[in-house]
Formats: sequence, structure tokens, C-alpha cells
Amino acid sequence: MTWSTNEWVSRLLSHDEIMVDVVRGGSAKVYRKAFPPSACTWDDYCQMLVRLALFDTDSVFFYREGAPYFSRGNSPYLAYLDGASIVSNKCERAWPWINMVCHELRKYFLHVYGVAYLTPPGKFAVQPHSDCDDVLILQCKGRKEWEIFDSPAGQPYPGEEVGKDKPIEDLGEPLYHLTLEQGDLLLIPRGVIHRARALQEEGSLHITVTIPSSDSSYGMMIQRGVGSLLRDPESLPLNVDYFCRRSVHQGSLPFRVGVSEEIREALTAIRNKVRWGSRERLGFIGLVVEQPNQIHLSPEYLEARLRERVSRVNAQQEAACQACMAMPKPSGVISDSSLVRIAYDVKCVVERPNGERNYPAATFTRATDEKLEVRIRPVDVEILDSLTSAAPLAFVRVADLPCRDVFEKISVLILLYDKGCIELDDSEKLVYMSLIAAPTRNSLPSLAAVALGSVRGRQFSVVTRHNWEKLRPTLLKEIEKCDFLTFDFELTGLLLSQEDRHIGLDKVYDAYCSGARSFMPLQMGLCAVTRHDRG
Repeated sequence: MTWSTNEWVSRLLSHDEIMVDVVRGGSAKVYRKAFPPSACTWDDYCQMLVRLALFDTDSVFFYREGAPYFSRGNSPYLAYLDGASIVSNKCERAWPWINMVCHELRKYFLHVYGVAYLTPPGKFAVQPHSDCDDVLILQCKGRKEWEIFDSPAGQPYPGEEVGKDKPIEDLGEPLYHLTLEQGDLLLIPRGVIHRARALQEEGSLHITVTIPSSDSSYGMMIQRGVGSLLRDPESLPLNVDYFCRRSVHQGSLPFRVGVSEEIREALTAIRNKVRWGSRERLGFIGLVVEQPNQIHLSPEYLEARLRERVSRVNAQQEAACQACMAMPKPSGVISDSSLVRIAYDVKCVVERPNGERNYPAATFTRATDEKLEVRIRPVDVEILDSLTSAAPLAFVRVADLPCRDVFEKISVLILLYDKGCIELDDSEKLVYMSLIAAPTRNSLPSLAAVALGSVRGRQFSVVTRHNWEKLRPTLLKEIEKCDFLTFDFELTGLLLSQEDRHIGLDKVYDAYCSGARSFMPLQMGLCAVTRHDRG
């Protein structure tokens, strides 16, 4: 399917029963192949997860088997590996695709936002429950089993849901089971009790597109209208306004006769506002003569307050989206399309279980003799074996590494990356230079195949001593964008002393052309140089 967001949302909402179920309540319904799952990529999700956590730390949290879960350092990767689901609330702020979906749905509903649920294989996030909102479940990755139960409650207000603050007295047997495949959509109207679990073979990623229908109900609109009326100092008599703003304390209970009378007077004043407002529409035939500058709780008043509130909420949502996406692109984000390898100065040894140890382990050793020993799982053994068996210093695509569950693999690699055990080929952060000819005393070398950008570079230039001055500004400009610079020599590499680790491009080139007195062979001829400010 190649439908645009506008096309599939329009096709979905062409089913009249969806609008009826949202407005009046109904039963859960599944729509097969309702949207193109290719619109949701692991790269987008991983970027969203990092960006949203940086923008609003409280928006990313975890549940495991029905209970809140707290991971070390609030790490979503540790949480996932420990069987917890990752919940990303209001993810449209950091995910352009979900923001577009919400924007399209706002043509039909007053306000919409998204919540992403990533659940490990065979696990579930929350116990059976109902919601006070209507939700559209978009199954993006993997598969998930859903159970739908009989729901005695009609259309609950906020706080009337069951399975959260209120227990479910008699759950009973599910009315039916269903399995969502990638691209399927499930409508769950508010009040419908449901339960979900990821299938055993792989994790599940779904987006809950939430329509806060109870918050937009007529009852809540009237409640907020009364509150708005109470907060307007000119809408009620001065003595009633003063009384309503006083606080209730222990000494106030039970209500004395005088207090009860003041309550009745306040209720009468509010009723008068409501009554006058209801007759206001008949004023044109002379039943009510409206007094100037009077505020009444009329349908027009309620509609105006509702429009103001919806406009404010949607504007805040858009402002949050713009602010979140304006943040610098997070670095070090690994997805299934990323290229990774064991760090160039690290040696990895994987040890199988033996008589002294009944679990596998991995030892990472740097050239400086720093050592990290970690206990690993069987699936980690396969991942590390693939990395260590790859061609020396070659990058491996994450999608090609063995592991049935994609995000489990990503989580393992992120943890290794944070420890400095693996490197990420980030084309926006690296510049690679391939120097073909070895320097000698008798001839100045030529530098060939300089990739400005990525080792996957699209465009190559040949650099020699004759055009160096011409290409130097361009190369330096590219390097200024980098945090890390690697020089790949065919025969030799630059040996850096402990006190001279930070060197500039000119010094590298001068040393290379001076006869390689500073060069000694290194494994595969690779050395890494951290850039510094050049005067």
C-alpha cells in the first residue's frame, strides 16, 4: 500500500460506524490493512524515543506485567531487556508521522494525541481495563493478541474507568479474541474493557491514537462552563462570589444553618444564570429581555468556551511539536538500518559457559589495557559473534545481525555503545580519508579517494600535493562539522603519543609528506584522531 496519511485516514473515517461509536458509544471493531505499516520505521521510533525523553522526561515510562517499572538510570533499553513495556506519552511531539496522523484526525475530532507502546515478546503492559477515551490502535510492528470483554459501564467520565483506580468486580470470559497484524487498526470505544499481549516470537509496537471523547463530552463542557462562570467576578452577585471563593475546613463540617443558606443562595444564583441562558434563545419573540453585560450559561456561551479551550489545547500541542523537533538531532541513536562494529581499539572475546561459570560472558579490552567483563545472554553471544567475525574494521548493518526481536538487538547494541565497546557509523559525524600510496623518502605521496562525508561516500576526490591548497578549505569545512575523524591508510597509520592525541589536519598531512617518520604500522592501518580547534 502506498496511501498517504490523508488518504488512509479519509478511507477509515468513511466508515460511518466509527463516528457513531465515538459519539454514542459502541463495540470494538477491527479494520484489516487499514494503513501502510511502512510509514512507521524503527529509525523514526528510535529517534522519537530519544528525542521525547530529552524534551520531557516524564513522557517516557515503563510498565511490566500490570505494574509500573523503574529501570536503572531510567533507561528504556534496560527496561525492555528486563521484560517491561516502553510507553511514550504524546509521542506526536517527537514523531512527524504521528503528528501528521493527529493533524488529519483533527479534521473530524476536536483534539487527538498519540501514545506509543513497545512490548517485549510474550509480555503485556497493563491489566484488563477500560478507558474514558476512544482509541484507535495502529499495529505498526510485530503482532499482538487482544481480548475484548463485556462492558457494563456505558460512556465513562474521567475517573469512572475500571481496572485502573476502580477494580473489575467480575471480568468474566472475553467476548472474543483477535490478533492484530502489521497495518491493522482496532477501534476501542471508551468504556470497553480490553486486554492485550505481544506474541511470543517478537515484540510488538502499536500506537494508541487517543480521542479524549469524555473530556470533550457535553457533561464536561457544562461542568467547565459552570466553573468558568464561577471564576468570572461579574457573573454572580458580589456576596455570592465572595462566598464561593471561601475554603471549606474541618470546622465547617457539618454545615451550619447559616452556611447552608449561603450555599442555597449560591445555587439559586447559578440556576438563574442557567435558566436565563436557556431562555435567551427565545428572546427574539419577547419572552426574555436581556440585560446588557450579563453573562448567562447559554449554549452559545458554552460553545464559545469550548472553542477557546480546544483552540488553546491544539495550539499548545503544535507549539510543543515545533519545540521538540527544533532540538538538535540526537546523536548515537541506533536503529535497524544503522551500521556498527567493534570499536577499532577494542578486542572482544566471547566465552561460553564452562565448569566454573554456567553463563556466557564477554571481555572487552582496549589497547590501553582497560578491560570490561560483562555477563551476557545466549542471544548476545550470537550478536557479538557476528560482529567479531566480520571483516576487520568493517561495519555491519544492525538488520543483518542475528536476533528475532529487533528492539532487543537495538537495546543490546545501545548499551555496548554507551560503554564504548562498539562504534556507530554516523555519516553526519564522521569523515573518512583513504590514503592509498605509502610515503617514502624519495617521493611525496598522492592522496586518493578522499570521501567527504561517509565511508559509504557518494562522491570522491583525488588529493595530491598539487591541488592540496585548492581542496584544503573544502575539506576543512567538512571536518568542522565532525566530532570524530578517521584516517584509513593502506600501509601505515599514525602512531599518536599519549601527550599528542589532539592534532589538526594540516599536521597530519605535513607528517605524512615529511617521510613518515611519525608513522608506524597499525592493525589494518587505521587510526582515529579527535579534531580540535585550529588557529
